[in-house]
Amino acid sequence: MEKLNIFFNQTLVGILNLDDKGLWSFSYSGNWLEFSDAFPLSISLPLQKDIFPDHKAKSFFANLLPESAVRSLIARRLGVSEKNDFVLLKLLGGECAGAITLFPESILPEACDRYRYRPLSEEQLIDLIKNIPKSPLLAGEKDIRMSLAGAQEKLALFYKNSIFHIPLNGAPSNCILKPGIANFNYSVENEYFCMMLAGSLNISVPPVKIIGEKNKTALFVQRYDRFFDKDAIVRLHQEDFCQAMGLPHDLKYQADGGPGLKECFALVRNYSANPIKDM
Repeated sequence: MEKLNIFFNQTLVGILNLDDKGLWSFSYSGNWLEFSDAFPLSISLPLQKDIFPDHKAKSFFANLLPESAVRSLIARRLGVSEKNDFVLLKLLGGECAGAITLFPESILPEACDRYRYRPLSEEQLIDLIKNIPKSPLLAGEKDIRMSLAGAQEKLALFYKNSIFHIPLNGAPSNCILKPGIANFNYSVENEYFCMMLAGSLNISVPPVKIIGEKNKTALFVQRYDRFFDKDAIVRLHQEDFCQAMGLPHDLKYQADGGPGLKECFALVRNYSANPIKDM
């Protein structure tokens, strides 16, 4: 039996288990269920004492991992099978989308006053952008454990006072860098244009800008699931549609049999606190 502890800040939310047959399960901790500010990790994982079985646990947690070629590259760098989602979460789950972090039993998350970051010079940043396709999420480098879903190479960093930093030991990031997609010219400029166009139509989009130089550019996207409370950075919990619907990551996209707009709108209509605005 292997276990990963799930934390919100320094509070234990629950335990993710992998049994000897390769089956997953998840259960909320008793203290979390009694916590006045407790929230469910997902619509598909409501607060309850009962244990969630394999398909429910895996659908939420495996959706925290990268996909497609990015997953394969990261798995090779880590020396594990790309199909071993549990081990990938063990190695990458210190900084994920949303507010939760995953740690082996012997490790506790750092308190916010002990977060560590490695500052980057402009030259180091340019080299980092250049090498993201070869080393997405800096997987395998010492003291770096981060995971972002999606099929595109990217990197999560911390940006403050005009300086970029690499988060260490599960410290939170607050921005994402997305370099150009191979074989798709001007993908950075295209995504920047689409985001600016959406913003001009009063659609809520995060701040974006293009950084870098010449052919070493990347799209800077401010993370919507992070915010500053005074000088402290705070994680904001979130989930994607597949997690909310309890679907595995290989059904994330409509072309693969995943949810379409009709199903997504229905979910927002049924569960949003402000469905008219959100739709």
